[in-house]
Amino acid sequence: MPDDVAHQVLAVLHEERMALRTANFDQLNTLADSKMKLFEMLQSASSRKSDLALIKERLEVNQTLMLAARRGFAEAQERLTAMRGVRESLSFYDQSGQMSQVPTRQASIVKKA
Repeated sequence: MPDDVAHQVLAVLHEERMALRTANFDQLNTLADSKMKLFEMLQSASSRKSDLALIKERLEVNQTLMLAARRGFAEAQERLTAMRGVRESLSFYDQSGQMSQVPTRQASIVKKA
């Protein structure tokens, strides 16, 4: 049975990698629960070194993908913040070379009956 646990871990890691590659982030929570249970089982199992080495390799690949996704989210958030800033104010350099900002007003529509 120990090999069975190792193979189940590898299967979950494969699903996790596919979820990361296809941006199916909802599935990651479900897989995290499964991973935790399987890793607890793996601690008490006597798995082969080759299986453990493969698990370590797959974990490193998934970690790289997760870090890349995290960086992507952070960059998207920065971009949205910058775009929001452009919408709310206009930045320019004055004659002395100092950056200044002028707030922009949102056009308001007044409905009259």
